[in-house]
Amino acid sequence: MRKTKRNGIARIVGIVSLLTLASTTFLPVVSAQMQPWLQEERMRQMYDRQQLLMWQQQEQMRQMYDRQQLLMWQQQERLRQMYQR
Repeated sequence: MRKTKRNGIARIVGIVSLLTLASTTFLPVVSAQMQPWLQEERMRQMYDRQQLLMWQQQEQMRQMYDRQQLLMWQQQERLRQMYQR
């Protein structure tokens, strides 16, 4: 029974040490390969945010222009109605 327990513990320790070794060699390789991708992704996200902000500003300007045009039309319409009376 004790030999089986020791073999099980030895097997677990061996697996853990192999996993530790694999992770310490694998992670830096993956990390180094992901750096350019992460930088490109950040740049893409910054570009997307900038495009969204520009669109929002253009939309605000368009809405302000539309409101101004509506106010001018309303004012002209009031004047026209006043002169017709």
